[in-house]
Amino acid sequence: MRKSEPKRAPCQLSEVIDDCLGFVEAEARKCHVRIECSIPPLPPIPADRLMLEQVLLNLIRNGMEAMSGNDEAERELGIASEIIGSELRVSVSDVGTGIAPEIRDKLFTAFFTTKPEGMGIGLSICRSIIEFHRGRLWAEDNPHSQTRSGTIFVFTLPLEAE
Repeated sequence: MRKSEPKRAPCQLSEVIDDCLGFVEAEARKCHVRIECSIPPLPPIPADRLMLEQVLLNLIRNGMEAMSGNDEAERELGIASEIIGSELRVSVSDVGTGIAPEIRDKLFTAFFTTKPEGMGIGLSICRSIIEFHRGRLWAEDNPHSQTRSGTIFVFTLPLEAE
């Protein structure tokens, strides 16, 4: 894996999300995960499209994994976005096992993982990418999950280049 120099250009988030859904569609079907997407029309944002795809794919796959122990009928992943002030807010929510409070502080630390096969770099890289874009990335409990705890990963990006 070689690190390339980020290229910020006007980017349509809805197209990035569509591409990501195309990448995970077969995997979601195989895992019996329904993906609900709520993306209103959005202005283009200054971003490196491939980097945003990397973030979204990681968050989507993590969410699908978190629900692997759910009954098939309960596996729903949500992707939503909205504009709040001068920022775009994007969320990826699952109804999986949730994240214990004692682990939440370590989630974005490089090489920390709760997965038997994980390397512990995915969320760390995601946070670095979002911070490179002058945004924030965090996790919170999913209050809309009736049967399980669930998690929402949220990131913000500025609407305008500085």
